Amino acid sequence: MLVLTALGVFSTLQPQYTWAREPNIKFTDKEDQEDILLETESLDMEMRGGQDNFVEGDDLFIGDTTARDVYIKNTGTTDFKYKSFIKVGDETDENLCENLELKVWYNRFDESGNKHAELKYTGSLMDFEMNFEGEDEELQIPNGYSYEENPMYAEKEHWLYYRIQVPEEAPYEVSQKACDFEIVTIAWQQELIDENQGFWDIESLQSSITTGDWTPSAPTGLKILNHKEEELDCSDPENPAITNNRNITIDWTDNPEFDLEHYDLGIKDKLVHDDFIEESLRPATVRDEDGDYKYRVRAVDEGGNISEWSDWCYLILDRTIDDAEEGEVLINEVMWSGSSENTSDEWIELYNESDREIKLKNWTLSIGDETEITLPEDEVIEAHSYFLISKYDEEDGNSALNVTPDLVAEELNLEDAGSRLTLKDAFNNEIDSIDASSEWPAGEVKEDPEIPTTYHSMERSDDPSNWHTCKDSSCNDAIYWDVTTSEGEDPNEVGTNYGTPGSENSPEGSN
Repeated sequence: MLVLTALGVFSTLQPQYTWAREPNIKFTDKEDQEDILLETESLDMEMRGGQDNFVEGDDLFIGDTTARDVYIKNTGTTDFKYKSFIKVGDETDENLCENLELKVWYNRFDESGNKHAELKYTGSLMDFEMNFEGEDEELQIPNGYSYEENPMYAEKEHWLYYRIQVPEEAPYEVSQKACDFEIVTIAWQQELIDENQGFWDIESLQSSITTGDWTPSAPTGLKILNHKEEELDCSDPENPAITNNRNITIDWTDNPEFDLEHYDLGIKDKLVHDDFIEESLRPATVRDEDGDYKYRVRAVDEGGNISEWSDWCYLILDRTIDDAEEGEVLINEVMWSGSSENTSDEWIELYNESDREIKLKNWTLSIGDETEITLPEDEVIEAHSYFLISKYDEEDGNSALNVTPDLVAEELNLEDAGSRLTLKDAFNNEIDSIDASSEWPAGEVKEDPEIPTTYHSMERSDDPSNWHTCKDSSCNDAIYWDVTTSEGEDPNEVGTNYGTPGSENSPEGSN
C-alpha cells in the first residue's frame, strides 16, 4: 500500500508492474510546490528454503518420505496475505507428481517455547493449493500470534514444513522418474481479496524429487488353464485345481513394469523339498507326471530386481480321470419306487451317449443336498453303454434284481415325493441333472385291490427332456428280475417289478 501526504497537495500514484519473481513496481510524481512531504509503504516478500532441496529426495522408493523447510518473510512495511501452489516443469513426469503425497504444516512457537504445527494441506503434490481464497487468518504476516524468540524463524517470518511421501499404492511406472517443480508463493495486501486488486509480490523455490529403480510387484491372479483353455481356480490348498492334461498351462495377471525382463516359475511337489526354478514367459507351460503340485511366480526386471513370490497355485495332475461335455453321460433310468422285495430297493442307471470310453474316477452323483455318491476309481463306462448304481447287490435279500450292479451304494435313498439328481465329472462340471424336487416326472407304485401292487421305473424318452413310465411287458423280464411274468390267468402269478436296469429303455407309450 502506498500513502502520499503533501502540504496542500494530494496525489495518486499508479503502480507499473509485470508478472515476475520480483515484481517491478515504479512510482512517478512531479510537484512544483515547496514543503511537500512524500511518505510511501512497500509490499515486499522474501521466500527461502531451509535446505537447497528436499532432504534425501533422490532415488525414493515405496513408502519413503522427504521434506524441506520453507520460510516466508515480510521484508516490507505493508501487511500481506499469501497463498502457495505448485508449478511443474515442462519436461517433468506429471504421473510421478500426481502420485506423490504432500503434507504442509505451518509451525510456530508460543511464549512457553512449545512448538505448534497446524496442518494446512494434505493431498497430491500436483493438486497443491494453499489459502487460495485468502481466508486462512494464520497465513498472513503479521497474524494474530505474537512473535516469540526461537532458533527457527525470525520476526515477521513464517516457517512452513513440506513433507512428500511415495505412497504404498504408487504404480511401478513412476519408478526411475523425476518430478521437477516450483513451490510458488504470492503475497498481496492484507485488506484486499486477492493480488488482482492491489500490490503483490511473487517468489518461488525450485525443487526436485526422483525415484529409484523399484523392485517389481509380485505377480497376482495365478490360475491353471485346462485343455479347453478354461480357467481353473488354484488358490485354495484344500480344493486344488484338477487337470488330466500333462501339458500344464499356468497363467497370471501380467505385471505392468515397463522394464520387465522375465518371470521365474517356481515348482514344487509333495516329494520335493526344494523349489525348482526356471525362467519363464507368460503364460508358462510345463510337462509333469501325475501328482500333487504347487506353482508360484516372481517378476525380474532389466536391472535384476526381483519381486516377492506370488501366492502358491495348487494343482492335482491325474491322467486317470476324464471330463465330459454336458449330456455325454445321461441319468437314463431311475427306480425310485422300490420293488416287491423292499421299498428301499432303488437304483439309478447311467448311459454313455458318446462314441468314447469315459473314466468315471472322481465323478459324483448327488441326491438333493444331502447325499453325494462318488463313483469308483477304476470304473469306466464304455461308449453307448450303461452303468448301474444300486442300493443293494442282486444277492441281497432286499433286492429283486437279476442283474449285477456296477456299484452298490448303501447311501442311495430316493424320496417318493421326488428329489434333484445331479451328475458331475471329476472336474465338478455338471454333465446331467433332473430337477424332480416337487415330484418325479414318471415311474409309479401302482396299487390295485384286485392284483398285487406293481413297481415301475421312470425311463428317459427318445427326447432326453422327457420321461416315461416303464409299463411294457419287456420291462418285467427274467433278464432283469427274479420275479417274471406268467402265462397263467391267476393275477397273483403276474410279476410285479418293471424296469430295464443295465439295458435299453422300453418303447415310449407302450402298456
